[in-house]
Amino acid sequence: MLKTFYQYVSGLLTLIASIIALIFYFLDVNLSADGKFALYLISFFALTFFIENLYLRVSLKRRASYGDALPYINDGFKEIHELIRCNKLESDLIIAYLEKLCSELVSAFQIITGVKCAVCIKLLRISNEEQKATLDNIGVYTLIRDHNSKSNRDFAVQDKENFLIDNTAFLSIFNHLGLPKGNYFFSNMLPLYKEYKNISFKHYGEPYSKKILILGKVIRYIRWTLPYKSTIVVPICPGIQKQKIQNNFHGFLCVDSNRPFAFRRSYDTDLMMGVSDGIYNIIKNLKSLL
Repeated sequence: MLKTFYQYVSGLLTLIASIIALIFYFLDVNLSADGKFALYLISFFALTFFIENLYLRVSLKRRASYGDALPYINDGFKEIHELIRCNKLESDLIIAYLEKLCSELVSAFQIITGVKCAVCIKLLRISNEEQKATLDNIGVYTLIRDHNSKSNRDFAVQDKENFLIDNTAFLSIFNHLGLPKGNYFFSNMLPLYKEYKNISFKHYGEPYSKKILILGKVIRYIRWTLPYKSTIVVPICPGIQKQKIQNNFHGFLCVDSNRPFAFRRSYDTDLMMGVSDGIYNIIKNLKSLL
C-alpha cells in the first residue's frame, strides 16, 4: 500500500516538474541555448516516462481485475454444475441458474471494465420446422438476460421477428463457424461499424445513415439509438475447433456496454468463449426439454 502511494506521489511530482520546466522554457528565461535544449530534453523524457508509467499502471490494474472477477464466474457456475452432477435436468431450474450465471458474469465484467454491462443468452430456432434450415428461416430468440437488463430489454414481439440474417454479429459467426473469424464477434465502436445490422433497431429506431464523411460519423455516433456501443458475441458450441459445426451450434452468449472501447479483445473474448464452452452441455440439455 505504501509503495503504491509512493509511486503515485512520485509520478505526480514528475508531471508537475515537467510542466514547470516547459513553462520556463517557453517563457524564454535567461538560459543559454544549450541550457534551454537540456531543459527541453529533460522535460520531454520526464513526460514520456510519466505517460508510460500511467499506461502501465492502468494496464496492470485491469489485468489484476480478472482475478477479482473469477469468484463471480465461479459462483455463477456452482448451481449449474450441481444440476449436472445430480442429474436434475428440469427446464425451470436450468433457466433460473443460467439467469444467475448471466448476472454473475455482468458483475465480473463490471469489475473488469469499470462500467455497466449487460449479458444475455440467445438460442437458434427454425421458424418452419418442415422446411430445410436456411439463413432466411433460422430465427434467434432471447432465452434469458441478467437481472438488471431483464426489465428494460425484454421484447417478446421483437424476438418473434428476429432472424439470423438480420443481425451482423450473428450472421458473421454463423457464416464462419469452425474458422478463426467464427470464434466471436467483437466491436468496441458499433456506431462506426459500417452497415451494422441489428433487429433491435426496429424497437429503438434506425440510426443516422447519411454518408457525409467525418461529419456523418459524428452525427451517427451522437444519434446512436441502441443502449450499447461495445459488444462481444460468442457462439454456444463445443470449444474444440473441429467440433464447431452447425449441428453443434445452439445459440449465442452476448455481453455489451454503453461505453465505447469497454472491452479488450485479447482477454475478454477468451473469457466469453470459456463461459460459452462451459454452458454448452446444459444448453444442449435444455433445448431437448423445451
